[in-house]
Amino acid sequence: MRCGVPGDGADTQLAAPTLPVVGEEAPELARANNAAYRLRPLPRVLPDPPPLTQPERVARARFTFAKLGGARFLSHRNVMDLLERALRAAAVPVRYTEGYNPHIRLSMGPALPLGAEALAERFDVECHGNVELGMLSHANRVLPEGLQLTGYETLPEGSPSLGKAVAACRYRLRRLAGMPAWPHAPAALGDGLAGVLDWRVEGDDLVVTANARQSDGPTPGAKTILAALGIPDEQVPLVPVLREAMLLAERNAAVVA
Repeated sequence: MRCGVPGDGADTQLAAPTLPVVGEEAPELARANNAAYRLRPLPRVLPDPPPLTQPERVARARFTFAKLGGARFLSHRNVMDLLERALRAAAVPVRYTEGYNPHIRLSMGPALPLGAEALAERFDVECHGNVELGMLSHANRVLPEGLQLTGYETLPEGSPSLGKAVAACRYRLRRLAGMPAWPHAPAALGDGLAGVLDWRVEGDDLVVTANARQSDGPTPGAKTILAALGIPDEQVPLVPVLREAMLLAERNAAVVA
């Protein structure tokens, strides 16, 4: 009759009646040759991945997108991830970084403040082929409402990067009910608005063009402008902000939707 113990009890041992001598292995730790146990397997070491092979760069494409409505609460990192996913879904011939976690070779323009809307944001992508117009509609199908690609262009060889090309940004700030009227000139505010290149009031809207190049001096954003205007901190996030254009240095013209 079998006892049901693995190995029919062949490896069963009784505890020693005395303490073991220091330096000697305790008898109960000795295992029979046919003991019913298994050693833990060695950790599996994956081989190094093969080097990423991809076609050479053919061109650099500059895409335009809008960020409106509820999409204004998406962070800069969230937007980048969503754009990458959309480009892959649309089979845009993009190139990737190398390494264990490859990403699309994508570079964004100046980060948009959380909660602000935009009409014509830009990002550049390295491509190994030509981008086709139909790819934009495919990409927009997987983007959330309010975040949409609106156009693209193939850049000439030798064009500066987007970070070097963007010289200024134009913001439209909407005055809230109960707020004082916008000043018609920023001179009254002193040095608090250094970096402001253009300023005009259109009804309840204040349209400000601000420097975006650190090499050219201060680069005030919408929050900095509102703070310089004396808007209370608790009201700053409530003021509707729209970045409606970027000024590209090589063209000296606004990039609009």
